[in-house]
Amino acid sequence: MAAETKPVTLGVIVGNRGFFPKHLCVSGRETIIKVLAQEGIRAILVDADETPYGSLESIADSQKCADLFRRHRDEIDGVLVTLPNFGDERAIANTLRWAELNVPVLVQAFPDDPNLMAVSDRRDSFCGKMSCCNNLRQYGIKYSLTTRHTMDPESADFIRDLIDKGYINENWEGFVNPNPSAKLEIALRRQALDDIFDQLKKSKKGQHSTPRS
Repeated sequence: MAAETKPVTLGVIVGNRGFFPKHLCVSGRETIIKVLAQEGIRAILVDADETPYGSLESIADSQKCADLFRRHRDEIDGVLVTLPNFGDERAIANTLRWAELNVPVLVQAFPDDPNLMAVSDRRDSFCGKMSCCNNLRQYGIKYSLTTRHTMDPESADFIRDLIDKGYINENWEGFVNPNPSAKLEIALRRQALDDIFDQLKKSKKGQHSTPRS
């Protein structure tokens, strides 16, 4: 009988900053959980009723999440920091410091919609990510970034980052290659074609070997 493999497990930190829209935090958390589940990735994160919206903002929130991560230390393969709004950089850094997991960390920020930039819908995750990473660097916490500074977690690029950047690592014991959904597989193929055409556009003209007629 073949040995049973375990799913990849990521600790998830949902950042939040109090004066930014709460509904973005709620929907962002739900989106991350859905995407990871669709790709066969197990997520460990604080319950939605354990901290405000299941996110981290205060010292107490950080302590709860760090305690949770420590209890699952032997299961967590990496940590995903997701910023549906600006986020609180101290809460994120404290959680990682206190959890002492020594696993890869990926920082992802949701993109703003140019048509939704009023106070009621603005994320400002772009700036929040820079602040978050600055704090991690000050504490000596190693991290990696998504290919694009802000990235929709439902995009093909995000899943490819999880694989290519090693947060889903084929060398980890118990690695399971997540099978993309049909929708994601189509998006991945489309993105691959886009990349090819982008390279063709960037290549210099006149350097082919086709003989003139």
